Order: sequence, then structure tokens, then C-alpha cells
Amino acid sequence: PAMYARSMAAIITRELRRNPTISDYDERPLVTLLDIAHQELEDMQLPGTCTACLGLLTGDGQLHVLNLGDSGIQLVRDGTSVFVTNEQQHYFNCPFQLGMGSGDKPSEADYYVLEDVAPGDIVVCATDGVWDNMYEEDIVRV
Repeated sequence: PAMYARSMAAIITRELRRNPTISDYDERPLVTLLDIAHQELEDMQLPGTCTACLGLLTGDGQLHVLNLGDSGIQLVRDGTSVFVTNEQQHYFNCPFQLGMGSGDKPSEADYYVLEDVAPGDIVVCATDGVWDNMYEEDIVRV
């Protein structure tokens, strides 16, 4: 249930607060943070599953993006979509996800580093509830 996803977000937040400079030495800091949270939740045997979509804007202007499953991120610049993550599914309507009964791992997430993020760019992070019902051009208009 929702407790799994909320706990995962809380653990990632806690770990990032403990180590705010993780991106200075870790090439894929979001995988590291997600792996810590995933392992902690596995140890707790907390029921539930969730997809994962994370973003981290670093001090040097890079946007690290991690996506596992059918949530995603779109970057909009000057009214144009300049980046969108790919959806990860095993088969139709069965997204990659973390949690009880799933064999998916944080290391299987797609990982991107966007180096050209500019002032005024809009980052849209949404679940499949949005992506399944709106086209890229609809998001840009909103």
C-alpha cells in the first residue's frame, strides 16, 4: 500500500540530508540512495510496491534523473519538450517496480544526467496516471 512508497521517499530524503554532497563523488547518486531505501524496506519486510522517479539538481547545474517503471520526467524549455524518460515495463500494464514480490532492483532503473538545464526550464514529474492520459504536447501546453 501507500506506506511502502511513502517510507521509500522518507528514507531517500533522510539519506540525502545525511549526505548532501553525494553527487560530488558518486556518478549515480540516485541509484545509491534508492538502493539504501530499497534494502532498508526489504529488511523491514514492509508490504507494498512502487515505481520510482527521482530527480536531483546538483550545484554545478546537472539534473540527475532516475526512472524505474511507468512514472517519468519531462523537461520543458520555452514551450517545447526537450527531454522525456522512457517507460519501463516487463509487458503491457506490468511496470518495473520495487517491493514485496518483485524481483526488480534499483540498478535496473534508467539513469540520465542532463547537463544543459537552464533557468526557466520546467521539470514535470508524474505517474502513469498522467502519462497514460496526456500526450507530450498536452503537457507542454499546461
